[in-house]
Amino acid sequence: MDAANRDELVSYIRSRTRSCCWAPSPPSVRSDDAVLDLGGSLADLYPKRSIIVATQDRSDDLRVFTRSRRLAGFATPLFIIIIAALNGVAMGFDMPARQHSQWR
Repeated sequence: MDAANRDELVSYIRSRTRSCCWAPSPPSVRSDDAVLDLGGSLADLYPKRSIIVATQDRSDDLRVFTRSRRLAGFATPLFIIIIAALNGVAMGFDMPARQHSQWR
């Protein structure tokens, strides 16, 4: 991604999330950190407890789905890799909300 597209993406996300703290990861940072940046912006915008409950619910759904596929004998390595990636995306939204939550 070149600098012009990156700046355009940053301004779009800042305008949509009304977050002044979102900044793109430098090119040397892994791409999964970009999910954490977006998750942090959403954690600023929405109630943190709702985000934590939603992401934990999705993670539980993925665990049940994986277990049922494994018990049925249909869990292939590709399926497990896809589920792990989806779980990682869920954690990318869960961790920023959890870091700054104060369960009042």
